[in-house]
Amino acid sequence: MVYTSEFARQIKALLKSNNGKFFTVTFKKKDGTVRTLNCQHGHFKGHDGENTVSHIEKYLTVHTAEGFKNVNMETVLEVKMGGKVLKIS
Repeated sequence: MVYTSEFARQIKALLKSNNGKFFTVTFKKKDGTVRTLNCQHGHFKGHDGENTVSHIEKYLTVHTAEGFKNVNMETVLEVKMGGKVLKIS
């Protein structure tokens, strides 16, 4: 089992609490590059629910203009939502 840090759990809870509204998240990808996504989290009509990482706690699946993406909560650098910016160092 992979354990996720408490801080990553709190970031995930914060993003989930946005009630389907758009937010921007900047994070470091597995290959080390930095990515920024404008996305939302929630249930979407037509999505079959299949997800290859849904069993891994540190990931949050979000919906973008390009489709569904998985964000690693342990590598989040910045979150913008509700007119506020949270920078994580």
